[in-house]
Amino acid sequence: MEQSKIKTCCVLLVSASCINEGLVFPIMFKLGGSNMQQRKKQMLSLVVILLCLTMIVPTAAASGNEEDISPQYMVVITFGTSFDIDNNGRSTCTGKGTVETNYTIDITMELQQKKGNSWETIKTWTDSGRRVNLEENWYVDSGYYYRIKLSGVATNSSGKVIESPETYSGVQYY
Repeated sequence: MEQSKIKTCCVLLVSASCINEGLVFPIMFKLGGSNMQQRKKQMLSLVVILLCLTMIVPTAAASGNEEDISPQYMVVITFGTSFDIDNNGRSTCTGKGTVETNYTIDITMELQQKKGNSWETIKTWTDSGRRVNLEENWYVDSGYYYRIKLSGVATNSSGKVIESPETYSGVQYY
């Protein structure tokens, strides 16, 4: 009985690392066969695999956490709100804003109640300065959703509007 011979062109080991997870994907690809057409198909397959691996890294790097994304302002340093309702219906509404030196921010904090498909403002507080920290309490009716809308207008010493940030708190049900 005659032993068959297998001609092996080469054995290639490719490792690609995925930046996102730090994983290594080893790929063993054996090129073989007796005719040139078969080797061309195998080489083409290897090129396709390598191209696919190069696409893994940018995709993994781009899929970041959306919570880490925040707006970038020119003169506003901090701008945000928090909101809570206790078991007695007493809401604690907080709005903060800070701007660079020689600028002023006018802040409007609105307590909103959801009625049907729209949000209605039921209470408004305002303040202005370079550093504004509004913290107010208000009793709310049960059976509704509530949130805070915080709006700001940052101006320079001449009164020119530089930017107008706006944000919302999380929604609370009471």
